[in-house]
Amino acid sequence: MKNPFTKILSTMLVLCLLFGIIPSFAADASRTAPLDYSARSNGVRLAEETTLCIADSISLERAYAPNRIIVTLKHTNSRINADAKKSWFAGMGIAEVNDLTARNNARNNVAGMSIEQYEIAYEFHQVLLLTLDESSKANVVETIRQLEQLDFVLSAEPDYPTL
Repeated sequence: MKNPFTKILSTMLVLCLLFGIIPSFAADASRTAPLDYSARSNGVRLAEETTLCIADSISLERAYAPNRIIVTLKHTNSRINADAKKSWFAGMGIAEVNDLTARNNARNNVAGMSIEQYEIAYEFHQVLLLTLDESSKANVVETIRQLEQLDFVLSAEPDYPTL
């Protein structure tokens, strides 16, 4: 039986391809990328993931923060407490990067497993909060389009308020 998350990813990819949602974005030479952890020390290779494309479905009328974006990294580029760097997003007008999945007490193990075992067992994804230099909903949407072109980004979406 397929993982429901895999079905969602597959559906989103088909929709992106079907509607031609492939924004043009030139790579910035100053940009670095998070490390690729697909080959873990125990020999386990993590599966590839496809980026979710949602930028064209975001309404400017909907309530969301005009200067913040939630970014989920692909699990091959995610580590617990890995340093998230602004240089990963160079040229996108990012003022600040915060790791929402950071764990203060995770040094050597999580839930009785080594950090690496936990990351593999639960297909850990690092989630970041990006704060933009320019505060506007249109800028949020454009930055999401750019983020969707990065190889290490699984998804990017506005920071919607919680109810």
